[in-house]
Amino acid sequence: MKVIHYINLFVTILHTSLLLTAGISALFKNEDLFFYAAYSHFGFGAFQVVLSLVCLFFAQKVTKKSRNKLFSYFVIVVVYFLIMYAFSNFRFSNEKIIMVSYMVIIPMIIAYFFLFTTWNFMKDIQDK
Repeated sequence: MKVIHYINLFVTILHTSLLLTAGISALFKNEDLFFYAAYSHFGFGAFQVVLSLVCLFFAQKVTKKSRNKLFSYFVIVVVYFLIMYAFSNFRFSNEKIIMVSYMVIIPMIIAYFFLFTTWNFMKDIQDK
């Protein structure tokens, strides 16, 4: 579990730095990097969902509180995608802050919550 957590930590830090770099370059009207960051954002989300499925194999070795955090992560991801599907017909072209928060900020908050969950899993397994 320690390996899973540190892989997740490394990929999360790498992805966060890519998003920050893409955001800064978008401020200077260089939007090419921003589109590549969007593609990597999708891959990063898929990576974390697959990693969360791997964490299910360790669910019996951790406390109930940590298991509840993992299941909360699943619920949050499902609700996020349901909301994304429900609002997919709306156009927010004039409201860039809504698009940025919806496409970048909220998914990164979910990603950091999953990073915290893997840290809890690692600590629970080390304590046993």
